[in-house]
Amino acid sequence: MTIHQLVLTRATARNIGTYQCITPFGSAQIYVEMYAPPSLSEPLPSEVHFQEDEFFQLPCLTIGHPLPSVHWEKKTGNENIRT
Repeated sequence: MTIHQLVLTRATARNIGTYQCITPFGSAQIYVEMYAPPSLSEPLPSEVHFQEDEFFQLPCLTIGHPLPSVHWEKKTGNENIRT
């Protein structure tokens, strides 16, 4: 018996996909998935200032696979209010 292995030495998101093992007698396929823990790709500033009636936008950029879902909450005392 001969063993042929698919080896991914430093797997990245680019390696996600379907792979096939092909022989003269047939083939088999497998889908390779990857998990990367979620994190912020850029830190948020500790404080921001804006004027009343001014448009304000602050992105929260995240990375991970699958991409994490994100929502904002306003901290009010001991309570968090989801926005």
